[in-house]
Amino acid sequence: ILPNEYALITSIDFIESYPTAQKVIAIEGFPSLTNSGADLTLKNSNGELIYQITYSDSWYASTSKKEGGWSLEMIDVSQPCAGRENWKEAQAKEGGTPGTPNSVQATIAFPDALKPVSVSYLANNVISVLFNGKINLSKLNDYQVNINPNLEINSIVPLLPSANQIEISFQDIIPSGQVFEISISGFYDCAGNAIEPTTLQFGIPDSVANGDLVINEILYDPNTGGEDFVELLNVSNKIISLSELILTREDEITGDIISNVNVKDNFRLLFPNEYIVLSAKGESIRGQYTTPGPGAFADVSGFPNLVTDGGGVGIYNQKYVAIDRMTYNPKMHFKLLDNTKGVSLERV
Repeated sequence: ILPNEYALITSIDFIESYPTAQKVIAIEGFPSLTNSGADLTLKNSNGELIYQITYSDSWYASTSKKEGGWSLEMIDVSQPCAGRENWKEAQAKEGGTPGTPNSVQATIAFPDALKPVSVSYLANNVISVLFNGKINLSKLNDYQVNINPNLEINSIVPLLPSANQIEISFQDIIPSGQVFEISISGFYDCAGNAIEPTTLQFGIPDSVANGDLVINEILYDPNTGGEDFVELLNVSNKIISLSELILTREDEITGDIISNVNVKDNFRLLFPNEYIVLSAKGESIRGQYTTPGPGAFADVSGFPNLVTDGGGVGIYNQKYVAIDRMTYNPKMHFKLLDNTKGVSLERV
């Protein structure tokens, strides 16, 4: 592939389908690309990562184009690490521009500067740090990670294919009853910009009990392309791991649990007075509202469908002790609102 040349990779069965493409590379066993979304990874012959993207059908602004026949195109190829904000459904009447310049090409403002946004507790000597974008994997020689009070670091490994997290293991078990500061610098974004030095906190999480968290906001009737969500607030003086929680949908009248989802696989730490938004796809919500960014969101597989005619939501610990519960119905909205679609209910 020559500089600035386009190449189309497709199945060997469809090589004749793209006569306008500059170059077509046909392969056997071309993978099926699911409509809802998937991870796409490009590696060289040595298995080294060249590029990775996790696409989603939530990136379509047009509901009709989301149904099929329209490709997703990168808007600004000079910003390859930008996520959803740098992708859009094709505008070409053919439904895409395979092997030729994208129909949506334009210059975009670079997204928020790369920075670490949250810490997860994975094991008694392992944590992970989430960034709000992808780390430049070709520039990993200058980073510095310091812990205060000091903990001897055993290893620091970027997590692939997402490249937006690092996993840090320590030589010894993390002591309980302490809050540690982790200072991070020397990582770069894909454009070669160094991150600003950032300090976050972590510690051994406490057990969660009734009243430690409150359900602070819910959205049960999202806009098109949006998602239901439940926002939690840590009102305790504890460090709480999301892995201790079970989220339920309940009957508005009887309080019976209709469905539940265990959040045990999400180890994000929530400190006192911190908020977290639980949903199926936080990215879809961030595309419709002003938010602090990915650090305030946690995607929950199997997130319950919050019915629009009223219901209940509950948060429990792993022993099914209720942490907080609430009921909602459309009558709780301000009476003068003509349309409540996309409007959340907030705790007063």
